[in-house]
Amino acid sequence: MGAVRQILQDSGYGALTHRAVAAAAYVDNATIYRRWPTRPQLVSDMLRDLSSDLVPVPDTGSINGDLTAYLSSVLAMLTTPGTKKLAQSIFAASIEGDDVVAVVLADFWQERFSGSYKMLDRAIGRGELPAMLDHAAIMDALVAPAWFRTFISRMPVGEEFQKRCVMAALAQAQTEK
Repeated sequence: MGAVRQILQDSGYGALTHRAVAAAAYVDNATIYRRWPTRPQLVSDMLRDLSSDLVPVPDTGSINGDLTAYLSSVLAMLTTPGTKKLAQSIFAASIEGDDVVAVVLADFWQERFSGSYKMLDRAIGRGELPAMLDHAAIMDALVAPAWFRTFISRMPVGEEFQKRCVMAALAQAQTEK
């Protein structure tokens, strides 16, 4: 998946071909086609590998600590030049009308958020959060502002911003009592 990542970072989604991946990985084209018959499958597997490495689901013992650590990992990923460019190229492919990539991204985000829900479930078990939660709304409140600031408004994402995002996510959780 390193070859896929490198091509996307260097040249964008348009340059991602099975032939280019095979050349970068020093393997035969057939090897790539057998394992990943489509470009979106290449992207999907690369995203899964990347996100689990760069944005692990923390277990700090408190919901505040978990959300803070999780958001810090998201922001570190988004502000690293290579991964930021990678995310831009994937979103560009989705925006340009590649419906298959859009489906892959939707599946990826659903899977990724489902994994992050473990933080909320542990907090429910510790009595920090109410039992009935809209997990997606809480995670949206936490990470959507980071993505917006990184790619749209390009405003700073410093410590105060991170605190506000965590407070917003916790407030979202408390309104659901």
